[in-house]
Amino acid sequence: MGIANFLGLTGGVDTEREVVRLRRRVATLEAQVAELARATGADLRFVAPEPAVSDEVRQLALSGRQIAAIKLHREQTGAGLAEAKQHVDEVVDGRA
Repeated sequence: MGIANFLGLTGGVDTEREVVRLRRRVATLEAQVAELARATGADLRFVAPEPAVSDEVRQLALSGRQIAAIKLHREQTGAGLAEAKQHVDEVVDGRA
């Protein structure tokens, strides 16, 4: 058994399910943090923002090379395909 198999990094359906599960878990944890912040009066402005779209990604997107922009954004941020596409679409539409 290779190390990739051992760590579950071979891709496929199981990996996709795990990503979905982890995203749901993150959303749940973020909601809990927000609720705790409201209850305690904590200031969440110091929480790290979502990764910004780099100038390189922005230039690719605005020059009509959305696929290259999506690929680069994924490489730079570790974002999933849907998330990266959303960020690039926001650039193209002038929302980011």
